[in-house]
Amino acid sequence: MKNRPTLAALLGSIYDAGADLDAWPQALTQVGLYVGCESSVFSLLKVDGSAVLNVQDARGDAEAFALFISKFTSPDTNPAVGRLATAVPGEIVLREQDLTDAQWHRAALYREVYRPAGLYHGLGAVVLKTSRHIGLLGLQRPRKAGANQ
Repeated sequence: MKNRPTLAALLGSIYDAGADLDAWPQALTQVGLYVGCESSVFSLLKVDGSAVLNVQDARGDAEAFALFISKFTSPDTNPAVGRLATAVPGEIVLREQDLTDAQWHRAALYREVYRPAGLYHGLGAVVLKTSRHIGLLGLQRPRKAGANQ
C-alpha cells in the first residue's frame, strides 16, 4: 500500500496526539494510510452528546468537515450515530448495516459530503467509552477500494 506507515510509526503518532491535540490531524492521516482509507475523523464527545473534540486527518477538506459536523451528527441524519451511541468499545458499525446502496445514493450525507469528496464506504468504531466520554473513529474510502471489512 502506497505510503503505508509502519506500525511503530502509527503508534507513535497516536501517542503524540494523546499529548498534543494539534498532532491529531497527522495521527489520523497515519491511521487512514495504515488501514487503506482516504479520510479519517475522530470525535470525543461528552455522554450528553456535546463535542469536546472533532478533528479530521490532514488530507481533509475543512468546509466538508464543518458541513458534516453541523448537519450529520445525529441519528436523524446519520443512522450510524445511533448505533455508535449504544456500541461497546471496539465495536464497528458499517454504513451497509443501515442503508442499502440505493438508500445511500438518496441520502443527504452521501450527496453532500461523501460523493463530492469521492468517498463511498464508511466505518465507525467506538474507541473509548467511559461514564463521562465516548471516543469515535470514522474511516471513509472510495467505492473502488471496496467495502470496509
